[in-house]
Amino acid sequence: QGGLVNKRYNPNGMTLPGQYDREIGQFNPALPTGESSLGDQIFYFDMGLGLAGKKQLPNWILNGGLAFFHVNVPNESFIGSKNRLPVRTVFHFDARHELNEKVFIKPQVNYMYHAKAQEFLPAIITGLKLPQPNANDLRALWIGIGMRTGINRNGDAVFAMLGADFNHLSVGINYDVNYSGLSTATNNRGALEIAVVYTSLSTLLKKINLPCDRY
Repeated sequence: QGGLVNKRYNPNGMTLPGQYDREIGQFNPALPTGESSLGDQIFYFDMGLGLAGKKQLPNWILNGGLAFFHVNVPNESFIGSKNRLPVRTVFHFDARHELNEKVFIKPQVNYMYHAKAQEFLPAIITGLKLPQPNANDLRALWIGIGMRTGINRNGDAVFAMLGADFNHLSVGINYDVNYSGLSTATNNRGALEIAVVYTSLSTLLKKINLPCDRY
């Protein structure tokens, strides 16, 4: 996939080091910036690619994917210099296991890497399947826990999840709490996230009926 990116900012009220006036001891916006090639917006084409797969086994449903963002390494600079946006790699995998007719578990991992910054999110979900059909088209209720950490670096946060699956809609709520040194700045207050995922009807035929005359 690809798209055109436009980034802009408002230069009004902005001061640069060249506008520091030593005579008055402060920045003077009336002085020239010294940046002749500075622009207030940029355009660039950005492209990504990826693949995903899903496999159903007895009592298991495996799902995974790998994606690469900024594969064309676009130039992202407001001053006309070379400032290439590095490729960002994202990998995810989950495996849903049916413990019995009502209960399932789903361990999952998500890994992201971009310009030497990386993040690893392992988690596990357990859910309860509901009898079908029902009045609200509700298929399952689930809860989960996970953590935000990295490979060869200190961890950052733990999070809890709660959600529900409908016929073509999934709704989830997530809350995370820092346990790293960042907790000093956040005062151990976490972030609340809400996700809504819609899955359309499949276009693959599951049954094929061939009309045939009977004699």
